[in-house]
Amino acid sequence: MKMIHLGLALILATTLASGQVVINEVVYDDTGTDNREFVELYNASAFPVDISGWRLENADNGGISLMGTVVVPLGTVLASGGFFVFGNVGVPNLAMTIPINALENDMEIIRLKDAGGGIQDTVTYECNVQTAGFPFAQIEGQGLWGNHVSTDTSPMSWARWTNGLDTNDNGRDFGNLPITPGTANAIVTNLIPYSQNFDASVAEQPDVNYIGSFINPFVVDPTIVSAHNPNAIAASPQGGQCFTIMDPMGGGDCSYLLTAPASDFTLEFYVFLAASLIPVTTQPVEYESWSIGVRGTTDSFHNHPAGNPGTLPVPPAQNNNGNTGIAWEYIHFATTGTGLLKLVDEGNGGADEKVLASYVITAGVNDGWQRLRLAVTEDVIDASFQGSYGNPASGNRTLALTTTAGVGGVYVGFREFIVNNALVRPLVLDDVMLFAGVSPYSVFLENPASGMLTVHNRGIVAGMDTWNIFSIEACPGGVGTGPYLGLCSSDFNFLLSQFMMPAGSDPFHIIPVSSSYNFGPFPLPVGFYLEVLSFDINGGGLNNIARVDSILLQ
Repeated sequence: MKMIHLGLALILATTLASGQVVINEVVYDDTGTDNREFVELYNASAFPVDISGWRLENADNGGISLMGTVVVPLGTVLASGGFFVFGNVGVPNLAMTIPINALENDMEIIRLKDAGGGIQDTVTYECNVQTAGFPFAQIEGQGLWGNHVSTDTSPMSWARWTNGLDTNDNGRDFGNLPITPGTANAIVTNLIPYSQNFDASVAEQPDVNYIGSFINPFVVDPTIVSAHNPNAIAASPQGGQCFTIMDPMGGGDCSYLLTAPASDFTLEFYVFLAASLIPVTTQPVEYESWSIGVRGTTDSFHNHPAGNPGTLPVPPAQNNNGNTGIAWEYIHFATTGTGLLKLVDEGNGGADEKVLASYVITAGVNDGWQRLRLAVTEDVIDASFQGSYGNPASGNRTLALTTTAGVGGVYVGFREFIVNNALVRPLVLDDVMLFAGVSPYSVFLENPASGMLTVHNRGIVAGMDTWNIFSIEACPGGVGTGPYLGLCSSDFNFLLSQFMMPAGSDPFHIIPVSSSYNFGPFPLPVGFYLEVLSFDINGGGLNNIARVDSILLQ
């Protein structure tokens, strides 16, 4: 039944402990009477594990269990890479039956115990509702934060991004994926690299490259009113058809690009930022929100993001949103005709999101069709609002570090809190470009404290002679337009002298031991301007040439 509820180095692989059997996939709420519930185990070790007498338990924050304790029969051996499914009658690949509605539809902990009573694994879900009363020592990370439902038309589950992946943080280990009880958690299709302007798609039909929690995204002509585009808007800068997501029945919806989970993404697109005024009806404040994220997931309902400046009328503080990874978020305050666009490090989905940049969106100033870019490579976030499509250095740019490690997917979500659904402006995108892997930059400058500078190199080649060349002169044509690989200098010998420095002259000439290298922080005068270029030399030629980055010390 649909219910309306309102981290420096990346660890890209997980070492699996000997004998590690984990809870690998869960469905606890489905359409109507919950008769598709299941809990899947997976043996992530390299050898068989005897799970005879192991127990599956569940409890809400009051200690109540609708499932009781389910005990695995004697003589049950789980092969290496094998699955074991507890579930309702009719669930594929069922090994043991549990009663219908054995799993509650909100805040609950599932525990897997071995025959001696030792806890082998736990999954705690819907932690946004309440965690008081839970045994906190047993919650991995902050649990699964958002609300989830597996619909009959689009059956999805909470599943580990890869079988057995266990960093002891539910929010980073699990995502919303198509259900696969008793088989591998995997999206067979891998669409990356992905480029789509939707003009060759059939209008008013679902986009086959995505799967939605309630309603799959549709392709629409944004200039024509339809069930999935209730208000006509101008054509995008690319023109033609667009991608949109909303549930015409109201509430929220989310969708995922059908591609394998990854860690490094570069995503760019046009999006329509609504900032229209909607007259108050029965609610003093009406609003709608959307998110677009990578290296993570969101929840089925796309609960509204929380955390907004007090200068704007805001929806009630809820902290219910289940976003993980890195995302652009937008809230349109329909009854004031303003909006707030935020770049957010969502972390593991809990209430500790980090807002990295925010922009107040005002009608006639910076609303309507705008370009957004989001690149996440290793521990670096490089994002842009506005600017020229395809130009990473243009627009309002944010460079930041993240501790949100791991893998994840590409997600979009939309939710409305508007009485008259005919006035809703759903999320609409065009000219979407996505690729995985190292983003095309290798250096940026950071000012972590007053008068302090840190140099960050990323995506560089271990063992390769690498140079960072600095200029203190701004190019008249803008950053990166100078004659010396994008740098400007009235004295070429100033640049050449840096290039002639021997290896070990940090940060000018380095030989990195990995793809990441940091230098600093070190003091420079406030108001000091720098531009930097990075490159290496291999086989006598310049390689890995970065775009120029600049900074004015604050």
